[in-house]
Amino acid sequence: MHPMGATMPQECVAVFTMCFMSEQLQVQFNVPSYQAWLDEQDMRATYEFHKRFLQHAQSLAFAAVHQQWIGGFAAGVLYAYAQKRRGLLSDAIVAHAVTNALIAMQVLFAGHWSLW
Repeated sequence: MHPMGATMPQECVAVFTMCFMSEQLQVQFNVPSYQAWLDEQDMRATYEFHKRFLQHAQSLAFAAVHQQWIGGFAAGVLYAYAQKRRGLLSDAIVAHAVTNALIAMQVLFAGHWSLW
């Protein structure tokens, strides 16, 4: 068995398989022509898919932590966009802080305690 970890290459294998661009398929089914084909492919689109997949997974994790699936997922997507727009994590942090401040105002001034 080889070492496994979050920062090691096999972490991408399952997501790449969704694009039919993974060595997992060769290992499972042993089709040499597939491996030859895979070796010649431009993997940029696969890595872009992988990035989007992880961004959506991050938004789902945000929703789970906040126990608000629809609103939490939407907020996670918007925060990811805020970060991506200029490439600054601080933009997502500020957007999250502004959201929390607006929710706090809604709770304190309108009495919507279910939001807390």
